[in-house]
Amino acid sequence: MISDEDIIDTLNYQVLQQKAHLTINNILYSDRLEIDDIALLEEYAPRLFNTYKNIEELEDVLSEFVKLYYLYRREFYNSLTAVEDGKKTTLSQLEQIFYDNSPIPNKKKTRDKQIESFKKHLNMVYNFLGGSRFGTEKGNKFKKQLQEICDNADEYIPKRTKVTTSTKPIKDYLLSLKLIGKSSTIDEFIKKLGELGEDGNKKYE
Repeated sequence: MISDEDIIDTLNYQVLQQKAHLTINNILYSDRLEIDDIALLEEYAPRLFNTYKNIEELEDVLSEFVKLYYLYRREFYNSLTAVEDGKKTTLSQLEQIFYDNSPIPNKKKTRDKQIESFKKHLNMVYNFLGGSRFGTEKGNKFKKQLQEICDNADEYIPKRTKVTTSTKPIKDYLLSLKLIGKSSTIDEFIKKLGELGEDGNKKYE
């Protein structure tokens, strides 16, 4: 089994140093979460995951766990209000306004339609550079990049921000891991998470 110290090290030096999921500036999880959040993760990560034997598998599990935790905690901050043009607006509403006012085309179309349109424009650029039969040395290198982008188009198109609204996704994920003998620990963690507020003491509304 992996030691508690190694679990905490993996959490702090690998997982929390990853870029926070769905943030505009790709800030690290460690910079987005509060001290109390990290303390709770450090307290429960060893208790929940100390039966793992493979460090790479542990890192994958912790990465998903922290992502779900972050999304849940972010919902709390998104429920706070800000003042925009004299009107009270939730932060999640502001994110929606920013997305709606962005230059991204086809925002109101389905994801598949957005990808289809994106690929069509990539193909136009590809043909502009000479297609498969003609092109300059630099153009041919760029066309290879265009092909790679086209093959992974979904990764390049910004999405509407989505956040979880309850602890259920976290609990469901932990239960799906079939952590033997951890049912009470999972329940305890979920309860403490629900009690953690903006300042570490205030309970969620």
